[in-house]
Amino acid sequence: MRIAIINQKGGVGKTTTAVNLGAALARCGLRVLLVDIDPQANLSLHVNVDIYNIEHSIYDVLIGEKKIADVVLETSVKNLHVLPSNIDLSGVEVELASAMAREHILKEALDEYLIDGDKQRHDVVIMDCPPSLGLLAINALTSAQHVLIALQAEFFALQGMSKLVDVVKLVQKRLNPNLKLFGILGCMYDKRMNLTEEVMEEVRSYFGEQLFENVIHKNVRLSEAPSHGKTIFEYDPVCRGSEDYTAVGAEFIRRAGDLLPPVEAPAPEAVNEVSEEERKAAIRKNRLATLAKARAAKKAKAELLANVEEEEAIQVSEIREKSEEQAIRDGEEEEIEDAVESSGPEQIESDPSPPSVPSSSSPPTAPSPQPPTPASSAPPPAPSAASTPTEKTRIAASAQLAENATIKFTFESSEGKQEGFVFFRSGQYYAYQNTCAHLSLSLDMEDDDFFTVDGDMLQCKTHGAVYIPETGECVGGPCVGDWLRKLNLEVRLGEVFLVR
Repeated sequence: MRIAIINQKGGVGKTTTAVNLGAALARCGLRVLLVDIDPQANLSLHVNVDIYNIEHSIYDVLIGEKKIADVVLETSVKNLHVLPSNIDLSGVEVELASAMAREHILKEALDEYLIDGDKQRHDVVIMDCPPSLGLLAINALTSAQHVLIALQAEFFALQGMSKLVDVVKLVQKRLNPNLKLFGILGCMYDKRMNLTEEVMEEVRSYFGEQLFENVIHKNVRLSEAPSHGKTIFEYDPVCRGSEDYTAVGAEFIRRAGDLLPPVEAPAPEAVNEVSEEERKAAIRKNRLATLAKARAAKKAKAELLANVEEEEAIQVSEIREKSEEQAIRDGEEEEIEDAVESSGPEQIESDPSPPSVPSSSSPPTAPSPQPPTPASSAPPPAPSAASTPTEKTRIAASAQLAENATIKFTFESSEGKQEGFVFFRSGQYYAYQNTCAHLSLSLDMEDDDFFTVDGDMLQCKTHGAVYIPETGECVGGPCVGDWLRKLNLEVRLGEVFLVR
């Protein structure tokens, strides 16, 4: 079975689907060949191929210098192979401009390679097409038996669907009469957005059952896996992305029917099942990587704070020196004033007449002493600022919180309405105020259970972000930095109160 994954729009999940769908099928026992026919070579990078140092690629196949058997590489996943690409492929359209039957070059190479004597080398061939409808994409469509459209659930992606279907029909009419639309797979699905469901409903009303029942939700682990050269099943076998591609793989096998050799398409739980040791090892590895990032961030912050403190110390020193100089000047002025006062009353500069000289017969009159100001007339000292009275706001009943359960709440503060969550673990209650815009998206969900509690770490189910109390850092999510603020709680008679 040969299937091409296409969409003329980039960034909709074609490469991610090609790799992880292929891995899901390979985990079911099917022999899968991934064909990277995109000059960007993202698929090859995703399965850890060193595209800058490989000797041969699909480019050598298309220009006729190598056979596919000489270029195909194994991957780290059993039963999964790849026909890699690299930047050389970007110039192949010019080189094949005058080649005869240039639209059929890949088809002829695959026909020769897939049959090994009387045996079929691979059960499924998945081709990752470039985000354009040039010669490379046409070669893939001519070689394929089926087309899978990866659709991002947004307005602009929907606008290109009609054009995409027209291209498939044109290739079907002129180059490959056996080409059929296998299905449409919704990718980067976000159930919190009304537009997402509206787009999917529009596609469903037009294409009906050709739209896959399962969708691929937005998941940060799917974005992180390519940078590690791993499929989602290797990178994080227990995340939402792994579950989604497991379910899509099972639906793919069911839809293909007799086109694939008999395999038992296991339930998503069975396919995704890993041993307890593997699961702990994967979690520990991800945790160590997360902690390493957190410590690096903490170290960088400490260095930044050290620089800031050094600058502040210099500024404080300068201010202190200036204050001492000012104090000296003030002291000198006070001494001068005291000397002037002791020598007699000051002369009024505005009086033009000379000072009167007292006669010898009349002694100078001594100034009458002023009576001391009574203590009662002195202004009273300013009262010290009283501490703000403690405010207690009921936010939950203890009966609502099961072990590791979370409940979101809102409260009023000087900054306006704030949101947070409280959770219960091992007999203790904890509450945090949300200070992160991305976390607001999670707190807007209807489901309260938006965190996974693992030991001393909290993981956001929506973004995959991890909160580490040791450093107060958010790691692995859309933003890095402080994202939670711990709140004080009081539990009394089965009620949980926020204390401020």
